[in-house]
Amino acid sequence: MHEPLSPSARRALETALDRARAAGAARVEAAHLLMAIAEQEESRAAIFLAERGLPLDRLRGLLETVAPATAPAPDPTAEHEPPRLSETVTASLVRARAIARGRDVPAMTDALLGELLRSAPELQSLLAGCGVDAAVLLSELDAEARSETEPLPAEFDRLELSDGVAALDTYRILDASANRAREGLRVLEDYARFVAADALLSAELKEMRHGLKQALDGLPGVPLLEARDTLGDVGTTVSTESEWLRPGLADVVAANFKRVGEALRSLEEFGKVEHRAMAEAIERLRYRLYTLERAALLGIARRATLDGVTLCVLVGSDTAAGGLEWTVREALEGGADLIQLREKHGTDRQLLETARRLRHWTGRAGAIFIVNDRPDLARLAGADGVHVGQDDLSVRDARRILGPRGLVGVSTHSIEQARRAELDGASYIGVGPVFPSPTKRFDEHPGRELVRRVGAEICLPAFAIGGITLDRLDEVRAAGASRVAVASAVAAASDPRAAAAAFRRRLDTPPA
Repeated sequence: MHEPLSPSARRALETALDRARAAGAARVEAAHLLMAIAEQEESRAAIFLAERGLPLDRLRGLLETVAPATAPAPDPTAEHEPPRLSETVTASLVRARAIARGRDVPAMTDALLGELLRSAPELQSLLAGCGVDAAVLLSELDAEARSETEPLPAEFDRLELSDGVAALDTYRILDASANRAREGLRVLEDYARFVAADALLSAELKEMRHGLKQALDGLPGVPLLEARDTLGDVGTTVSTESEWLRPGLADVVAANFKRVGEALRSLEEFGKVEHRAMAEAIERLRYRLYTLERAALLGIARRATLDGVTLCVLVGSDTAAGGLEWTVREALEGGADLIQLREKHGTDRQLLETARRLRHWTGRAGAIFIVNDRPDLARLAGADGVHVGQDDLSVRDARRILGPRGLVGVSTHSIEQARRAELDGASYIGVGPVFPSPTKRFDEHPGRELVRRVGAEICLPAFAIGGITLDRLDEVRAAGASRVAVASAVAAASDPRAAAAAFRRRLDTPPA
């Protein structure tokens, strides 16, 4: 990592830039910078030159012949790029920063003067014309440096002029990649906040932005800005037609996740050249981004799949009073749009046969069919997905069996479990139990407060579950639930069709 320029060195560089610009020069040459250093009245290097008898007026006169301070008036209609630093000046700056490391800040102008004298032979003849021996100046500068600090590490003796150019190129890439990553994360955060209203994803993306800032704080800001060259970036004029095609918001999200991932990879690889700790931090952020990408894009896909699906009916042979198939057909006729098979009895062969029969009826009705706990049987039966509990297979393992397109629902009993389910890539969640249920016992009932928290923070489709009857449906809806999962309230009813229809009418009516 390079040290920042000292105030005196920065003023000298700005003066040299102004001199080169006034001359209409394309580059800031060593002679421009030497004159600028000599004109810094309070800098150590300027004092050093004055004490050695360097006549500024004579130097200015000679400089006019090498790098004139004035030039013919430029054409006002022409476009002019600002002068760039020559390779000699760039390399001298890089080495001066390295040499000044560990010494007092004013020593940087001394180091910069010494590196210019060492790197630019034309300055030796320029100084000779002023009656000053450049070799003597360099010897005395080196003697002062040795009296103030330890000898330089051996690797600095092996630096080539190209090292400065390579460092400048590296910082230019880091600056551009950092800008891309920051911009892409802001686009994603805006989507999560204003479109998806997903508090969890918003918080995770915001935390990623702060993590990126902390990682980049390890890089010096001045070299990044020095290396920035937007006008000279050939990539600003190169584009493809696909860059302007965003058919929908989902395409914006997908494109910007890829944009951030690519920028982070570039930061990581080129960061290894200048700052290993920063590169390691960027690698951790990149892996974290992949998790958020999956959660966001799966969330978009699953919300589309479950759009309008509001009534899930859980059935099993112990709750279907009129027989399993008859109960499912009647519930579907009444408006149930998701059937979940929760069968606790029978062999695997019997369960598979039951699932296949129910798949037939749900398929005819255009409803979603889910099998509890068993992704293997769900896949064999052609079901749309599987539902797992906290003690069952993980989302990852269930999906490995079911396949990438299958729905995986997860039962959640706390906000922490709901957050985990979203980041794990669940397709939807069950939230509860809201009330005590006759079909399943729980030691605790997180109730309507959990429904409220999930509704405010989690963007995944969420079904409130547990003891929900038609009489208590309004309480659940008031807590923010727009989807419910019921068992005995429909499956055990004498008229499952009428019971399901009553639930649907209430769910389809906007809350008061």
